[in-house]
This record gives sequence, C-alpha cells and structure tokens, in this order.
Amino acid sequence: MRDRSCMSFCKEGFSVNGLRRGFVYNLLRFSVPTLVSAFAAIAIIPLVSHLLPADEYAKANLFCDYGSLLSILLLAGTDGAYIRFFHEVQDGRSRRMLFTKALATGLLSCIILSLPVILVFGNEVSTSLFGTDSKIPLVMLAGYTSSLIVYRLTSSGARLASNAKRYNVFQVSYILINRLLYCFPMFLFGTYGSAILFLTIAMLALSGFSLLTDVHPIFCFSSSEQKMVSYTTMIRYGMPNILMAVLLSLMSATNKTILANNGSFAEAGVYAMALTIANVFAFFPAAFGTYWSVYMYQNYKTHKRQICAMHDFTMVLSVILVTIIFLVQDVFYLAVGGEYKASQPYFMLVMLWPVQSFLSETTSYGINLSSKTYLTLASSLVAWIMSFALCFLLVPCWGGMGAAIAFASGSIIVFVMRTLFAQRFYRTIMDFRRFAVSGVSIVALCAANIVLWSNFPVRLIVSLAAVLFACFVYRKRMSELCQMIKEALFGKDNPAHD
Repeated sequence: MRDRSCMSFCKEGFSVNGLRRGFVYNLLRFSVPTLVSAFAAIAIIPLVSHLLPADEYAKANLFCDYGSLLSILLLAGTDGAYIRFFHEVQDGRSRRMLFTKALATGLLSCIILSLPVILVFGNEVSTSLFGTDSKIPLVMLAGYTSSLIVYRLTSSGARLASNAKRYNVFQVSYILINRLLYCFPMFLFGTYGSAILFLTIAMLALSGFSLLTDVHPIFCFSSSEQKMVSYTTMIRYGMPNILMAVLLSLMSATNKTILANNGSFAEAGVYAMALTIANVFAFFPAAFGTYWSVYMYQNYKTHKRQICAMHDFTMVLSVILVTIIFLVQDVFYLAVGGEYKASQPYFMLVMLWPVQSFLSETTSYGINLSSKTYLTLASSLVAWIMSFALCFLLVPCWGGMGAAIAFASGSIIVFVMRTLFAQRFYRTIMDFRRFAVSGVSIVALCAANIVLWSNFPVRLIVSLAAVLFACFVYRKRMSELCQMIKEALFGKDNPAHD
C-alpha cells in the first residue's frame, strides 16, 4: 500500500523540530570516520600521483576492491539482516544470535570458497587478477577477506548500540589502513606485493582486536525470547541486498578490469585515481548514512514530516555541492601529478556515484521497509548490465572516458529505478517535478565538465547560474534549512538522541 501520509504532513508545512540539535549532534558523532576518510584521500592523491607507477597502484587498488566484493558476497546478506532486525528483537542474547549467525555464514563461506580456488585454480586466477602466476596474492586475499567479514559485523554492532567512541576508533583505524597507510610499503619497495601484505596483516590484527573486545558473550546459540528472527528470514531478506551490493561493487571493479585488459594497468590506474578523487566527496553520503539508517528504522512510523524535510535538504545541498566541485576542481588537480592528470575531464562523471548514494538515503528506504528487497536487486542488475555493455563498447575507443560514461550511466539508472520503486511504499518526495529538474541539473553539470574542465571563466558563469537556480527552486525551503543548521550549531537543545 502506498504511504500518502507524508504528503498530507508536508502540505501542512514543515517543522524542523525533529531535526534539531539532537539529530544533527548524533549525525556528527558518527561522521568522524568519514571526515578522516576524506582527509586520507586528499593526502594520498599527491603522494600516489607523483611517486607510484600507475600499474602497481592499480593492482593494489584492485586487491582492495576484490576483498570488499568478496566480503559482501560471502556474508550472503546476513550483515544487512543483522542491522535490519536488531531493533525488532529486545533480548540481548537474541541480538548476539543474529551476530553469530552472520559471522558463521561469512567465515565458513570464505573457507569453502578459498581452499579449492587456491589449491586447484590458483595460478590461473592469480594471473587473471594480478598478472602473476604466484598463489601468494590469493592466500593474502583470503586472509584480507576474512578480516573484512569480521570487521563489517563488529563495526555495525557499535553503530547499532550507539557507541560512537568505539565505532569511530575502529573505523578511523580501518580507513587509515585501507586508504592511506598501505601506500607507504609501495613507496619503500616499489611493488604492490608489499602493499597487499601490509593490508592483510593490519586488517587481521584490527578485526581480531575488534572481535575480542566486542560485547560479551561474543557468540550466542540460544535465546530466551520466543519471537526470534530465523536464519531463513535473514537470508530471504539479505540475499537480494547482498547481490545488489555485489553488482554495484562490480560496476567499479569491472570497469577497471576492462580497462586493464583492453588498454593497460596504467590506464586503469589513472581511472582509479578519478575514483579516489570522487571518494573524497563520498564522505557526505557515508557520514549521513551512518546515523540516518538507524534513525530511519527507529522513526519511520512517527517522524514522517522530518523525513520529508530531510529529502528536500539533501537535494538542494547536492546541487550546491556538485556546483562547488565543478567550479574549484582545479584546486584538487594541482595536487595530482604526471599521467594521473588525464582523469580530470571525466572525474565529474564518476562523481555521480557518491551524489546518487547521498540522495538515495532519503528516497529508497521504502524498499527495505516493505521488505521487497528484490526490487533493489532488479535495479542493480539493470544498472550493472548497462554499465558493463557501455564499458565494453566504449573503452576500446575512448579509454578511461568511456569507462566513466558507463559508470555514470549505471549510477543514474540505479538511482532512478530504486527511487521509483521505493516511493510506492514510503513517500518522501513532495514534488516530483522539482525533484526531476534538480536531478537533471546535477547530471548536466557533471556532463558539461567533459568540455568545460579547462575553461574556468565559463565554469564560473555556469556555477553561479546553477546556485541561483537551486536557491530559486527551493526558495521556500532555504530558510528552514538555515534554521536547522543554526539550531544545530548554536541551539540550546540538549544533544539527546532524537
């Protein structure tokens, strides 16, 4: 059944009382790691682009991609089910049972997959992935993937328990290892092998420590609560989400792999640099989503007015953010050296991914709330097929530009489809015309960068026009947005959980 109550709320007028300092305070508490991630990405850009060969950087970068992809796949959606049903059960032992089921699924799946692949097909697989017939990179990939499985669950537990201090400490450590520190062994030894060895050892140590210091009992196999979430329910809910996450991760990894095989690892490294620069700005959706997901599951029945308001706020902020990046991109590329500068004409296309991730936080939760997660899978499958097909067709002629166009197309498709599906079950968009016009303006700015990246005067004019346009379209919301920011920073509300 469609949820029309949001529209009736919004017709009465917005109230930002539910989004005052309490909400923003909690949002900021869990945003520290994403800020660190942005700073790490900024720091690594000049170091990598001036000191590391693109082919070695591409291999180390792909190692991280493969590990992340495998950890998502092998958990089979049980990590998402752990988050979704955590607040549905009240007994502490029941919550630890959810954790135990998810952890056992991930680790056992990793063992079952790794042993035959390494022992029987190790040389062939390693040659395809890393350009070497040694099995050692695959052994390290298995260890790295296992550590990510453990870490994903322990960090989720800290979020769900609102333990910001624990979450921030471990997440900052994770970010420093996987975004910054792994490059230093490559500076010293010049090869990706030293980087992946560091990644494996460091993540095994971090995940082991996070598990041993987790809530006790760490594992639980029985509960006194009668209403339990069965393993079948967890799989049924989580599997479509996990396949969706795998497909979306494949959009990035597939493009780099096609570039490496149809061009060179060096060209894939240049494209990876564009992704790295875009990830500097991915901290906005990451910071927002860390607390927003918990907020949504707790308050979707009672705080619909505030959730509608937040969608408009994220829309106008996205237009302004993309405009600022479009204008000042030269500042970021001052730090980029050598062959990596070739990514500037198309890096704004890659930027569409973090932008759609940010906006999806306020448009797509209707799918999860209705438990129709197969719709998310369907949209992701269509997006990946489109991205793969375009990448396969365009890369031989256009190289990194073709990969970026394919990636941007997939980003747009997955956002539009997920939004249309989700709004049927939980309405958060007040005015679809305003939503569509704003979305088209974001895509137009990113596409215009292909021809305007080297013309600052024209970019300045276009940027001013875009900001004025956003302020005009959302003129009735700007005062409320300013009020929310003012109350968050200077209000007298207690910073309690909203």
